[in-house]
Amino acid sequence: MGFEIFVSNYLFARPSFFEGFSRTLDLTGNFDSYNESRTPEEADIRATVNDWRMVGQDISSAIQTYGKEIEKQVDAANG
Repeated sequence: MGFEIFVSNYLFARPSFFEGFSRTLDLTGNFDSYNESRTPEEADIRATVNDWRMVGQDISSAIQTYGKEIEKQVDAANG
């Protein structure tokens, strides 16, 4: 099954290679950037939606792992 993979680091922007490299030399934190929302409510909604996506992804992963374990047990029992 092809599921979309979600990440939990939504707040942080993904820098380019050069931005990432320049951050290693940035001692003052001037290059830090974040994904911003227009209002606090919008930020809360986005964070909550992303949290629930992560929960769903974890549940899906657990179900798949459990299914594989059951298959192994059935195969072992059937010899």
